[in-house]
Amino acid sequence: MKRILSLLLIALCVVSITGCKGAVSSATPLTAQEKITKAAEQMTKVKSMDADMTMAVELSGSGFSLNNTTTAAMSFFTGPVRFKCDLKTQMMGTDQAMQVFVITEGTALVMYMNTGNGWYKQTLTSDLANATVSQNNMQANPLLFLTGVSDATEDGTEEIGGKKLTRIKGVFTGAALENAVKSTQMSDVMKGTDAAGYAQLFKDLPNVGVTLWIETESMVLVKFDIDMTAFTNQIYKNMSTINSGTTMLSGLTVNKMTMQMTYKNANAATDFMLPAETVNAADMAAKNK
Repeated sequence: MKRILSLLLIALCVVSITGCKGAVSSATPLTAQEKITKAAEQMTKVKSMDADMTMAVELSGSGFSLNNTTTAAMSFFTGPVRFKCDLKTQMMGTDQAMQVFVITEGTALVMYMNTGNGWYKQTLTSDLANATVSQNNMQANPLLFLTGVSDATEDGTEEIGGKKLTRIKGVFTGAALENAVKSTQMSDVMKGTDAAGYAQLFKDLPNVGVTLWIETESMVLVKFDIDMTAFTNQIYKNMSTINSGTTMLSGLTVNKMTMQMTYKNANAATDFMLPAETVNAADMAAKNK
């Protein structure tokens, strides 16, 4: 199950997007696809941002069902890398909170985590560090995601917070998502899988519908919605084929897998400090022995 969840997180992590400030002018009206390209260009300038995420998951199988809603408030900084995430999840009537920090300490990245039973820390290996930087990088990931959106069409305008936004609908193809995964260190979770298994994982992936809200004047990405339901079902199906001797995935259906991200405070993210309690954080590697 750990590997399955990691694979699902690939799809979610590669769409961690942000924006930046500054008006963009054009002599001629831009097409929807050109506006996405402009948004990607703006994102390469971002050094920090805040983001809010809501993810809803509904699973069902033989004799069970699972509904889960997860919310996260995040702050990202680059140079040096710093990341904070306050996560809350509701599952089977139970609420759980988790706080995660990833901090650059000297030449290493150190993760601090508290799931309610005290602080733990882990110095990330080179592979994990590369994966963490890759999935949270505010320059690479926006380009990986936005350049993968195709068949873009404008779907009207709306106003949020006094700003006029252009709503754009498009699709993120299975091939584009595969390319995004292979272009990041997140593909590390597939180490140990042979070439045939790796190819099977991405077989017959459906297009994923995406809705983007881009600020009309500055071309800043403000929000996106993505529906991963059909995509995740196919991933489960492919994983079941790869692990043909495993019964864990038998009869499992993803009834809902959606995510919404909103972005704010581009290049002016909320600063933070490690809680004082992390000084006594226990070593996570020792805990897992």
